[in-house]
Amino acid sequence: MKSNSYSPRLRQAYLVYDNSKENFHFLAGQAWSMLTPGRIGIVPRQESLPETIDAAMIAGQTWARQWQVRITQDFFKHKLWLGLSIENPQTLYDTTGYTTDGDERVLLPGGKVATINKDGTGLTNNGPFSNEIAPDVIAKIAYDPHWGHYEIEGIAHFAHDRVSWVGGGHNYTAPTGGGGGSMILPVIPHKVEVRIAGLAGYGIGRYGSVLLPDATINAQGKPQPLFSAQGTAGIIAHPSARFVVYGYFGTQWAGRNYSTLNGSAYGYGNPNAINTGCNIEMSSMPCTANIHSVMEGTIGAWWRFFKGRYGTVEFGTQLAYSRVQAYQGVGGKPHTSESQLFFDLRYLPFQ
Repeated sequence: MKSNSYSPRLRQAYLVYDNSKENFHFLAGQAWSMLTPGRIGIVPRQESLPETIDAAMIAGQTWARQWQVRITQDFFKHKLWLGLSIENPQTLYDTTGYTTDGDERVLLPGGKVATINKDGTGLTNNGPFSNEIAPDVIAKIAYDPHWGHYEIEGIAHFAHDRVSWVGGGHNYTAPTGGGGGSMILPVIPHKVEVRIAGLAGYGIGRYGSVLLPDATINAQGKPQPLFSAQGTAGIIAHPSARFVVYGYFGTQWAGRNYSTLNGSAYGYGNPNAINTGCNIEMSSMPCTANIHSVMEGTIGAWWRFFKGRYGTVEFGTQLAYSRVQAYQGVGGKPHTSESQLFFDLRYLPFQ
């Protein structure tokens, strides 16, 4: 299964303008976020994505597909690139401990109500619209010397919500952000390369494949950004023109932010959260199990067994092992793991 998308959605649709005389580049539309690691400069369709069959890629991979306006300037014969991108914002909230009414409303202690974004995940959820106060602002520097490709990047994000009560209300905004980088090292040019990438900061969990939460809220309804970190490392080999072999390791984890009020546990990673039902199948007892970390290791290969004038046909297989660790709570520190085996047959038109 390549994708379990429930409803149609736009993947890629953008316009670009390239001025080779001034070395200026412009992009507008739906595309890979500029936070996504690249292979060459800061160029659309040159993203550095894992060769995995799994459409979710690998735990720890930094990426998103979203609307954006991007400007880029390159220098020194396309060796140094500077980019600035204004992108569609979104905040994934964790509401552990609170009662929600299923319509973006969180019921707070004292009768107040916080209005937040839906996270948009799950099987039959509606596609959410962001109600953030400002877009995500992303900056990147890319460098292409004679050997390798190197990037550093940063992001500013503005988590926003509305807290209402009878006769009044208040808007809250929490500025957050983070930074990271990536590199591609051609250990044996055209034969073996190593890829390393990472991102860390507050309120940016949604930019990882695991989709860990960006923030929680406190008892007053204010956004409380969560620290998160993610990274991947991989090695890719091309033993021949028809074969690609790869191996990756990736991880993503989220920090704690919680409070306990009148004996009730609120927030993410609260040690007073109830986990007594986590290891009992079909238990009626609670299982909060806020995720602390997810790690994954995977290996795979592609065989391009046919290549002609009208395209390429290739066969692939992938073996992946994933492990999820939750935060300690009352009743234990639950964890689980899973192994998956994928097979895939692809036709690549005119490639």
